[in-house]
Amino acid sequence: MRHIDDAMITITLTTVAAYGSFLIADKLGVSGVMSTAAAGLICGEKGFSGNLFPSIRLSTG
Repeated sequence: MRHIDDAMITITLTTVAAYGSFLIADKLGVSGVMSTAAAGLICGEKGFSGNLFPSIRLSTG
């Protein structure tokens, strides 16, 4: 996500990753809440560690 300069696309991809991880975990019979939390931590660490464009940081932070 570090080469995307559109805040709406970044927010949408993060939401899809979190919801998708919930659905996959639910199908596997494990905790969907824990997988959503893990997806959020991974997206937060990878996306907000200074790699985002300033316009996205202003929109999401």
